[in-house]
Amino acid sequence: MRFVGIDIAAETHVVAAVNQAAEVVLRPTSFGEDADGYRKLRQLLGPPAETLVAMEATGHYWRNVFAVLAAEGFEVALLNPLRTHRFAGEDLERTKTDAGQTIGIWAGKGVEPENGGFYLVLPIAGPSNARDATGLMIDYAIDPFQILPIAFNWDWWYIGLPRYGLNVIDYRSRTMFALDDLEKNSVDYYAALRSAYTQNRADLIRAKRDKTDTKGELERRDNLALVR
Repeated sequence: MRFVGIDIAAETHVVAAVNQAAEVVLRPTSFGEDADGYRKLRQLLGPPAETLVAMEATGHYWRNVFAVLAAEGFEVALLNPLRTHRFAGEDLERTKTDAGQTIGIWAGKGVEPENGGFYLVLPIAGPSNARDATGLMIDYAIDPFQILPIAFNWDWWYIGLPRYGLNVIDYRSRTMFALDDLEKNSVDYYAALRSAYTQNRADLIRAKRDKTDTKGELERRDNLALVR
């Protein structure tokens, strides 16, 4: 069985395919929205037997591709673009790793993720620790939005400041309900916030460090038990 995906666009589409073992049998290849493009698609796909084609019903651009494939006997699954977008936003794991996590994953591999150094609260940025504050400085230093204004002599106030403000608003919008609930239901808000921050960062680091290492996770728990 082959599974074919087609990325629909206005003038040029892209097709790729994998088999049941998730092996790539057709690397992403573009084809045009014309007769030559459809002939190319037909040659790339081969016979329609044991083949499922999936594509988004984007605008009206999908209709010609669908008609050609259906006429050739291919089984075609149409996907709702809105549902696909929501799936990407809700169901898939985000894999972005900041410099603080990277330090915890690699530089401190023999150190428990909870041990990030002394706890501190940074102005505007909020809860942090020595490890993550160092990572924050590294992220700041290698941020293209900090480098480009210097390289091209741009005014930082028109680029970096609005971006920084939007990041603060985004972070606050994603955490304000949890923080407000924590403040209302905790006896010591400072201690509860420190514990929640430390555990959250430790979980992120451990998920990367021991994601598939079951033996490592068991050894970690045994070590913790011995310490306690």
